[in-house]
Amino acid sequence: MNTLIQKVEEELKTYNPPIILNKFIEGREFSVGIIGNDNNTMALPIQEVDLSQLPENLSKFYSFEVKAYYKDKVLYHIPASLTQEEKNLIESTTIKAYKTLSLKDYARVDIILKDNVPYILEINSLPGLMKGKSSLCRMAEATELGYEDLILEIVDIAIKRYNKLGKLL
Repeated sequence: MNTLIQKVEEELKTYNPPIILNKFIEGREFSVGIIGNDNNTMALPIQEVDLSQLPENLSKFYSFEVKAYYKDKVLYHIPASLTQEEKNLIESTTIKAYKTLSLKDYARVDIILKDNVPYILEINSLPGLMKGKSSLCRMAEATELGYEDLILEIVDIAIKRYNKLGKLL
């Protein structure tokens, strides 16, 4: 307990309040791109984030430090090697979260899968769309959709949503 208190005090001095403490869940990490609205919502191929190539001294989670300084050591497997049951579980969980939060057009959901239980780490309601760099783009590039059609699809989805709202008003 003393080491936890010391660590929190150290982090508060470095980052200033507030900070969030989360329980570490050891498992496989995935990102899922979601596009669409209402009943036309779909998941892109699931990406597994493989941290096995990180230096031994680093914690094996996809932290800011890893993204900023060790991205070349991260492997992305698209589509992730999953059983059909795991794939269905992850997709249904992410789509349910997306709809529950009333997100629109597109998002990215990050999940840890441990003992066949998906734990949502983060939902990014406006994920990056940098070609060749952003997770959502890598997922789309692993399909016939590709980068350019992903962008056009997101715009089309947003226009349809906007037009539908206009008809209701």
